[in-house]
Amino acid sequence: MKELLVTLVVFSFWNCGCANRVYRTSCLRVDPKTTVKTAVKTFQVYGMDERERSIFQSAISQLEPEVQKSVKTAVVLSAIDDYFQHGTGMSPGHCHPKTGDICQKRDYDDPMIIWWHEATHAWRARLPSSANDEWEKIAGPVYVNSYGRDRTTEPDYPKDAILREHGSSNHDEDMAIYMEAIYAYVYLDINKFSGVDWKDKRYIQKIRFLYKWGGISKGTLQAVLTLPIQAGFDAGFDIKD
Repeated sequence: MKELLVTLVVFSFWNCGCANRVYRTSCLRVDPKTTVKTAVKTFQVYGMDERERSIFQSAISQLEPEVQKSVKTAVVLSAIDDYFQHGTGMSPGHCHPKTGDICQKRDYDDPMIIWWHEATHAWRARLPSSANDEWEKIAGPVYVNSYGRDRTTEPDYPKDAILREHGSSNHDEDMAIYMEAIYAYVYLDINKFSGVDWKDKRYIQKIRFLYKWGGISKGTLQAVLTLPIQAGFDAGFDIKD
């Protein structure tokens, strides 16, 4: 039995994609070191040229104050390998939730979306456990709780109130994907809710959750909740609430 348990632990370790990775406790500090200031706080930023600082300032400024306060530093890295002390990673961005550090790979197609996504991770980590329990209750038993899925047999998304496949990993990724989708719609005119079946009330419930806990403003809530109406769905709610 002991040998079987060890085997299962090793298999799980490899299956989740963690083998050969030693996570840093904070983002790697790379030159140049500068600052970016918003109306909420001043951020220490690393590795950014002038254009990248402007993009980060624009992205972070659009987030709600409590989300901004969750972020400590931001880093642009030239190599994805720098997320880890050794090994490789496939993600375009990363968050160290304990420290509030967020980082992303240079030259990603949608850097603002990545900043919104990673900042949400930092914010989510600072929510009370009751908030995370509330999200899980809304979502239901839909998460696979693993990054090691067979991506050659992905089901079609959106489904089960999950916007894209990565959101099925856990509630942390699901929440971050909702935030990036909302901000992309409001600020970039990109509709990541395309294909959503608004009859599933969990989509609206998750959006309202983000407003309830300070992740999005009332104006942003009103803007994104026009989508089900545009789709011809009788939402049965007042978007002015």
